[in-house]
Amino acid sequence: VVPRKHRGIPPRGRDPLREWVEANYPAHWQQPGHPIITERGGVATRHVPDASPWGGYDLSDHCL
Repeated sequence: VVPRKHRGIPPRGRDPLREWVEANYPAHWQQPGHPIITERGGVATRHVPDASPWGGYDLSDHCL
């Protein structure tokens, strides 16, 4: 599960979300259209389309 701190607008010139996922997800999960699972809090529990580094869904850990 991607830690909550990696969501949001990335700093200029780098993408902490993509860097974290590439370092921590298995290579066979890093394919076009594949989802990621993100830690969420509060009411932000919906799944977000096109939000993974590969164009798949960003799935909320609250809905699993």
